[in-house]
Amino acid sequence: MDDLASILNQAEQLTNRIDGIGATLELPRVDRNLKQICEETQQLLKAGGQPAGLGQQDVNASILLGAKGVDVPRLSQKLESLSATANLEPLEPIQETDIQSFLKNERENAILAILEETRKETYNHFNKICWNSIQSDWEKNKQKIIDSLGGARESILDLTAPSGERSLLGDTLSAYSTLSNEEMVYARVVAEFNDVVIRGGVKPSLAEKFAKAVTTFGDQRLNEIWKMIEVMSEVPLVTSSSPVLARSSIPVQNSLVRSARKILENRYLEYLKKEVYRNLSSARLGGSIGTFHLVKSFLGTRQVSRQPGLEDGLVDGQPVWAIVYYCLRCGDLEAALDAAKRAGPSLSEFSRNLEEVLASNDCRLTPNNEAQVKLNYRRTVRNATDPYRRACYCIIASCDPSEDHSEIASTTEDYLWIKICQLRADGEEEMGASREIRFTLSYFQSLILEEYGERHFDAYKEPLRYFEVLFLTSQFEAAVEFLSRIDKWRTLAIHVALALRETKLLLLPESVQSPLISKVPTDKPPMRRLNLARLVMLYTKKFENTNIKEALNYYFFLRDLETPDGTNLFTVCISELAVETRQYEQLLGKIEADGCRSPGIIDRYQGVDISVQEVIQHIAEIAETSGQFEDAVAIYDLAKKDDKVIEILIRLLASNVSRPATTDAKIVGLQRHAHNIAERLRSARRPVPSHLSSTFYLLLDLATFFGLYHSGRVNEALDTIAQLRLIPLNQEEVDSRVSMFKNLAEEIRRNIPDVVLATMNLLLNKYKQQRSVPSPSLRKTEEITRDKFLSTTRAQARCLITFTGMIPYRMPSDITSRLVQMELQMN
Repeated sequence: MDDLASILNQAEQLTNRIDGIGATLELPRVDRNLKQICEETQQLLKAGGQPAGLGQQDVNASILLGAKGVDVPRLSQKLESLSATANLEPLEPIQETDIQSFLKNERENAILAILEETRKETYNHFNKICWNSIQSDWEKNKQKIIDSLGGARESILDLTAPSGERSLLGDTLSAYSTLSNEEMVYARVVAEFNDVVIRGGVKPSLAEKFAKAVTTFGDQRLNEIWKMIEVMSEVPLVTSSSPVLARSSIPVQNSLVRSARKILENRYLEYLKKEVYRNLSSARLGGSIGTFHLVKSFLGTRQVSRQPGLEDGLVDGQPVWAIVYYCLRCGDLEAALDAAKRAGPSLSEFSRNLEEVLASNDCRLTPNNEAQVKLNYRRTVRNATDPYRRACYCIIASCDPSEDHSEIASTTEDYLWIKICQLRADGEEEMGASREIRFTLSYFQSLILEEYGERHFDAYKEPLRYFEVLFLTSQFEAAVEFLSRIDKWRTLAIHVALALRETKLLLLPESVQSPLISKVPTDKPPMRRLNLARLVMLYTKKFENTNIKEALNYYFFLRDLETPDGTNLFTVCISELAVETRQYEQLLGKIEADGCRSPGIIDRYQGVDISVQEVIQHIAEIAETSGQFEDAVAIYDLAKKDDKVIEILIRLLASNVSRPATTDAKIVGLQRHAHNIAERLRSARRPVPSHLSSTFYLLLDLATFFGLYHSGRVNEALDTIAQLRLIPLNQEEVDSRVSMFKNLAEEIRRNIPDVVLATMNLLLNKYKQQRSVPSPSLRKTEEITRDKFLSTTRAQARCLITFTGMIPYRMPSDITSRLVQMELQMN
C-alpha cells in the first residue's frame, strides 16, 4: 500500500509539473488512460516506431518544419482553406451593407486576378520562348540542308525554272567534283592576285585579270560579260566610307549609271559596224568615216526613210531624227549635234540643248533647261508621230519615263539603254529647281527586280541576259546570287563577287551567318546584301579536300570578316579544313629533329592581317574540342603551347597508363611521343608550370613501371615503384605517403588503385616464388633469409592494405577485395 501511495504521489507531482510546462509552452493536453496508452504503444511497435498513418518522409518533414518553428497542424489548416479557392475563380460578391466582408472579398478577388494574370503571362512567355527556339533550330537546319545542296533558298523554291536548271540532284553531285579546266584558270588568277597582295605590291584590278584570262576560253559572250564587269567596277569610291553609304551617294550612283550607259553604247556601235560591213553594197559607206556616216549607211540598209510618220525632213536622204537617235545610241553626241545642225532651223532648239549637254561635265542639262524641255515635250512632242523624235527628247531630258518606245526599242538592251539615259540618282529630286518626282535608280531597280522579275525576262532560258540587266542597273548582289543558283554559271558568279569585293562595291550582311542573299531593314529598297563568306565556302566545298592550296587562296578573301565571337573567318575556314582533312603536316608544317617547325602552306599568308601562330592555336583548340586529342597535342606543339601540350598528354596518359602497351599500337605511339616531348623540353629548358610538369613526369614514370609489370620483370618493377615514393613499402612510410597523397593531382590519384594492385601482384608473385622452394633443399642460413624475406613481403602487403584504408579516396570494391585476398594468400 505504501508503495502504491508513493507511486500515486509521484504521478500527481509529475502531472502538476507537466501542466505547468504545458501552460508556459501552450502545449496541447492529452488525456489518456493506461489502456489507451498500451494500445497506442502496440500500434507504434507494429508500425515500426512510427505514428499510425504517417510515413517516414512525413515524420522527417514534421521534424524539420518543427525545428524551424513552423506549426504543422496550423499550416495544414491554412492549406486546406486555400484548396477551396485553388481554381482561382472570382469569389461570389458580398452584399455592400457588409463592409468588412465586402472589403475582404474584394481583396481576395484582386489577389486571384493578379494570380490569374501572372499565370497567363507566364504561359504565353514560355510558349513564345519555345516557338522561337523551335523556329531558330528549324532555320539553322534548313540553311544546312540548303548549303549541302550547293544552292540558295530561291533555287529550291522557284518553280518557274525549267526542270533541267532546277535539278537538285545535279547540284548535289557537283559538290563532289574536282576543279575543271575553266575553274583552274580562275584559280591561277586568284593565286597570282594573292601573291601580289602578300608581297605588299600595288594591287591590280582583279576584274581586269579575270577578263584577260577568260579570253583563252574562246567564248565571245563571256568576254563581253567580263568587259562589262571591268568597266562597272572602275567606279571611284571613297575608301573611308562603307560600301552601303558609297553606293547610296549621288556621285557614285551617277558614275554607275554613266558606266552602264557607256557599255551599252559601245556594244551598239560595234553592232552597227558589223551590220554595215555585212551589207556594204546597200550601205554605200564609201570612204567616209565617223559615226554620222556609219549611222547614215546603217539606215540605208534598213530603209528607214520609207517608213511613215517621220518628221522634220531628211539629211543626206535619211530622216534626221532617226540619225540623231542612232548617233545618241552609239554614244556620239557630237555626231548627233552635227546631224541636228544639218537639218536647219527646225532642230535649232534641240541643237542648243545638245550643245549644253556636250559642254556640261555630267552630260546633263541644267535643272531649269531640263524643266523647259519637259514642258515643251508635254505640249507638242508627246503627240508627235515620229517615234525617234519622242525618244530623243526623252533621252536628253528624262521626259515621260513611263513610255517604253516599243517602236524603236526592239531589244532588251535598247529598252535598258533608253531607261538608263533617263535615270537620276536617288535624292536628286530635292536638289533641282523642279520638285517633281524623277525616274530614280532605286525605282528602276525595284521595277526590274520585283515587278518584272525572272519570269518576265525568262531568266532561266537566258541567264546571262538577266544577269546583265541586273548588273547594269547596279544590282550586283542580286545578279551574283541569281547566277550562283545555276550550276553552269556558279563559277562565274563567285569570281564576279570576288572582283566586286576588291573594288568595295559589294554589299555584305552584318553577320556571316546570314543567308546567301538578304535584306537589311535600314537599307533603301530594293538593296540586297550578299553573303560572300557563304558563297565562297559553298564553292570551295567541292574541291577543298583535293585542292587545298586553291581552297586557301579563296579563303584568303575572307580575312577581314569575323564570326559573331570575333574570330577571323580565314582562321575559321582553314581550321575546319585542317580538322576535316587532317593534313596537318602539309598545312602547318612539322617539328624537325632540332625542335624547329618546318613551314607549311599556311606560312605563305603570314603578315597579311594573319598570324600563323594564332591560326595554328585555333586549329589545335578545334581539334581538342572535337575530341582529336592526339592531333591536338601535335598541333599545340607546333604552336609552342607547352602548357596545353602537357595538359592534354596528362589527360591521355592518365587514361591509358595502366594498360599494357604491347596490345595497342596507339598507346605505344602516345608514350613514345610523350617521351620525345619530355626530352625536348628538358634539353631546351622551356618553362612549364611546375604542377603540370611534376604530374607529367610522374605519369611517364608510372608508364615505365606498368611496362615492366606487364612484361613480367618483377624486381625491376618493384625497384621502380620504390624509387617513385608514391606508395609505402614499409610501416614508417605509411603516414608520409598518406599525407603526400592529398597533394597529388587527380590524374595520379585515379591510377593509385591500379598501382597498388599491380604492386600487390608483384609482391604475391615474389612471395609464391620464394615459398615454392622446399625447405630441406635450403641451408640453415638460406632458410633464415627466406623466412625473413617472406616476413618482409607480408609486412609490405599489410602496409599497402593500411595505406588504401587511410587515403581519402574511395577504392573500387573489386580492387579492395582482391587486395585482401592476395594479402591473405601470404599468411
